[in-house]
Amino acid sequence: MTAAFDAWRISAIAATRALSKSVWALGFLIFSVVVMVVAGFLLSPFGVAGGLVLGFIQAWLIGWYLSLIELGVVQRRRISLADIRARANGVYLWEVISVMFIFFIVGLLLDPMQTNNLPYRVFVLAASLLFNPAPEQIYQDHTRSTALLTDSYKFMQNKWPEWLGIQLPIFIVLAVLLTGGTSEVGFLMFLKVLQLYGPFFNFINVGLFAMFKLSSGSIGILMGFALLTLSHWLLLFRGILYRELRTSSRRAREWRRKLGQ
Repeated sequence: MTAAFDAWRISAIAATRALSKSVWALGFLIFSVVVMVVAGFLLSPFGVAGGLVLGFIQAWLIGWYLSLIELGVVQRRRISLADIRARANGVYLWEVISVMFIFFIVGLLLDPMQTNNLPYRVFVLAASLLFNPAPEQIYQDHTRSTALLTDSYKFMQNKWPEWLGIQLPIFIVLAVLLTGGTSEVGFLMFLKVLQLYGPFFNFINVGLFAMFKLSSGSIGILMGFALLTLSHWLLLFRGILYRELRTSSRRAREWRRKLGQ
């Protein structure tokens, strides 16, 4: 795992540098949270139709945000307000919708509204782990729907130790911080944290997650902002790590590490 630690270190340093160049993208993430709150309030009286419209808005914002992450990860340049305006069409809207629709249908079949719905929990856990790099594959591999899920599964078959080895501890810590315990409630929170950064694309709601779970006052707002910043850094880190793992083998990374010593 020495080569994996080296990949994590390089990705973390690069993500920290990219964070300083992507303040506007972080601002857009905060803007997305506000839009979802307002849209949710306005659409709540319209039932299922309102929920579908809200889902479309969410996918639009996610596609928009992923295109900004792409600039920081793939092009490795500073993100400006002009970049945000230039990507107002959502860019990866339909790629996001193609994946969200699949999980929406499966979710309906499993009926997540049932109390203690074990099949749905198992589905969320399995999908979140098996297809975890879906956001990165959208803006780096430019695939969608079942093709994206197939490629994601193949990636996880070969790269899961390097990919999840660093992220699962972060997810567990986040779940514990947001619940303060390790009971079944803590496990449910862990599932929700998994959904933030996998094929369920819930990362734009992470700020609300903190505000509602930690407090409703100024501390909650500060924690929400801190968690949004961490979330933005994590998505940059994931993108850089994915790029590293996708373009090199374990043996090549090990040889590179030895030559660098």
